[in-house]
Amino acid sequence: MRDGKKLLPKFADNYPGMKKFLALEVALEAVRLLRELLAQIKQRDPDLERQARKAANSMVLNLTEGNRRKGKDRFHLF
Repeated sequence: MRDGKKLLPKFADNYPGMKKFLALEVALEAVRLLRELLAQIKQRDPDLERQARKAANSMVLNLTEGNRRKGKDRFHLF
């Protein structure tokens, strides 16, 4: 098994001034790791693959949006 710390893409390292957001980095890594599995699922059930791909992308987009928010409504978006 690989060390979890080595799996993280260090997304924040690519954007100077951006604070490290571990949940986003883990979500991005999950999406990356799902690619091969989704390709296999697509062969048997294209609709399920599409739904799983959208869910994975939504996870990343929701974390990104929630992290940009400021004020009282920030936490309800997570």
